[in-house]
This record gives sequence, structure tokens and C-alpha cells, in this order.
Amino acid sequence: MKKAVEGILIIAIIAAAGAAAAFGPVRLHKAREEADAFAAETGIEVKYEDITDISSKEAFLTEIWQIAQWEENTRTEINDAFGYTDKEYVPREIGVKTGYENEEELYVFAIKEKWVEFRGDLDKSVRNAIEELFEKSDSTYDLNKRSVELCYEKNTFGKINEVMRSVEDGAGMEAYDLARKGLKEDWSALPMDIAYGLRPKLILAGCEAALLSAIKTNDLYDVRSAVSSAEEFSSRYHVTIDGLQKARKKEETLEYANKPEIPSVGMSVSKARSTKLGPPTRTTTDKGSWSHKEHTYGDMYWDKDGKQIFKVHYFDGEITDVYDT
Repeated sequence: MKKAVEGILIIAIIAAAGAAAAFGPVRLHKAREEADAFAAETGIEVKYEDITDISSKEAFLTEIWQIAQWEENTRTEINDAFGYTDKEYVPREIGVKTGYENEEELYVFAIKEKWVEFRGDLDKSVRNAIEELFEKSDSTYDLNKRSVELCYEKNTFGKINEVMRSVEDGAGMEAYDLARKGLKEDWSALPMDIAYGLRPKLILAGCEAALLSAIKTNDLYDVRSAVSSAEEFSSRYHVTIDGLQKARKKEETLEYANKPEIPSVGMSVSKARSTKLGPPTRTTTDKGSWSHKEHTYGDMYWDKDGKQIFKVHYFDGEITDVYDT
């Protein structure tokens, strides 16, 4: 009798342990069901509509812009619905729960898990849309599929939307300023490619207005930056830009005005070569070794009308003595 009772107790303990072991997964499953129900209530659709036949470059560029708009709007909708931000999104890094945590913690975990799933589905949908867009060829209307993919992967789709909002407002200079950086790389030039491809006159006028605005500042950095961007813009789209030559002359004038009058002690050799005296007429160079170190030293001379007017001595790349002769 005693052995029978002990056997029953052992069976009961095993059954209880089995029930407890199953209890955690059941609670986690329930939390996930609640998250599924919440996700369904949001009504968010993470599949991009089928792309229609693209019959022109303008339609092709517009489609890329529409994908970028849809991605941004849908991503914002997902984040707002689930209560998370882009900074918190780390694909596949959600963590693990056993199911024995409290109900609120399990529900929060399941909601975050569902949010990450939605974001992953959105990413797949965008990539599929790009793939479909370039279904016939990896290069269409001078645009390369990999460049569009990189633009998306490097989070530059947002710039497309920024630039095109300015374009829609008729703000050519603002749109140009937003898009003018990175024109040497196809992926980073995509916002400008779309803006210029759809509204060339507006963007060209914006470039010319940006040059004029920079000239008025009399700031060397602003003028130099504006000239550099305009030259890249001109080279990429093979256009002539009114005011570019004037801006270049302004850059030269400001560069000269910002130069030191003459070389001075402590100045680097390279800077001493670019003062208002101009480059030296002649330079001597010697090398020596002492205190277990190699040294380079010498003199630079400036002549005018056959006569020496200035001399400096340099040591290891730095001016140590000056002689105004």
C-alpha cells in the first residue's frame, strides 16, 4: 500500500512538472497571439503595389520617387503604431523570453517582435520593388540597379523625398542645395538625378542662384564650395552654368586676399610657398643626420627684377628664420 501511494505521488509530481514546463511556452504563445491581433487592427499594408509598364525616363524616375515616398510613409506608420523609432531598429536582435516573465513584459516583447517583423517585411518589399523596376535590365535610362539599391541601403531615400518636396514647392535653389553633395557617386547622386531629370530648368536655375548667393557672401569657404558643386553638376549633366566663370574669379580673388602677406617664422614650408609673394624663385635643400634622426633643411629665395627681395631658412618643413632684403 505504501509503495502504491509513493508511486502515485511520483506520477503526480512528474505531471505537475510537465504542466509547469509547458506553462511558459503557452503564455508566450498567448502574448504573440495578442500581438498578432494588434498588428491586424493597424491595417498597415507592407506590400508595394505592382509596378506598371515604364515607358519613359520621366515615368521611371517618378516610380523610384514613389517607392521612396511609400517606404518613408509606411515606415513612419509602422513605427508610430508600435511605438518605436528608427534608432531602435536592429534586425533580428530582439532577445529571448522563456514565457515565465510577467504578462506585461511578455506582451511588450511580442509587440516588439511583431514590429521588427513588419520592418523586415517592408525592407523585403522595397527590395522587391527595385528588383521589379529593373526586371528587364540592370541599367535603365542611364540608371543602374545597384546604385538605387545602395541609395536605399545607405538611407538616402529620405533625401529623395526632401529634395522632391522642395521641387514640388518650386524651390529650385533649396532643392539643389539639398542634393548637390556627392554627385561623383551614382548612388548618392540619385536624389539630384531624379530632381534634375524631372525638373531640369528649375534645378539649373537653383544651381545658378546658389552660385550668385555664395558670391554675395564674400566668404571663401562658401564660394569654394559653391564652385566645386557647380562644376560637378555641370560635368554630370553636361550643362553650361551661367555665373560659374564669375564665381571662379571671385574664388581666386578671395583666395589671394586670404593669403598671408609674406612667410613668417613657424609657418610650414608649403604655406610659405603660397603667400602673396608667390612661389619662391629658387630653393636649396640639404640633408643631415644627428641625434639619431634624419633632418632636411635649406633656404628659399624670392627675386624681383633680378634682385633678391626675400629669403627664409627652413628646417624639417618649418620656417625658422626670415630675411626681408
